[in-house]
Amino acid sequence: MTLWIERHSNHRHMSVYGARNRIAISTAGGQSDDHSYTLDFAYESTQALTNWTRQYLGRPVAAAFPYHGQWVTNPGPNDPQIVFVGDARYNAHIRVV
Repeated sequence: MTLWIERHSNHRHMSVYGARNRIAISTAGGQSDDHSYTLDFAYESTQALTNWTRQYLGRPVAAAFPYHGQWVTNPGPNDPQIVFVGDARYNAHIRVV
C-alpha cells in the first residue's frame, strides 16, 4: 500500500482514509470544463473496503460500484479532488430549503 501511495501521489490528488485498513484514492486530470478525470483506488483489506463503503456509500460492497462525489475546483495541496457522500465536506454543501 505504501508503494502504491508513493507511485500515485506525483502530480495527482491523493486521499488516504484510515490509519489501519487504509483506502487510498488518487485522481488525475479534471481541469477541462467537463472535469473528466481518472480515479485510482486501492485498499489494504476487505475490511478496509467494507468500512469505507459503509461510511461513504451507505452500505458495504464487494464488487464494482457506482459512486457520487463532488468535484473540488481548487483543493489544497494535500486535499482530495473529490469529496464523497458521507464526508463532512460533501455534506457542508447540501442545503435544506
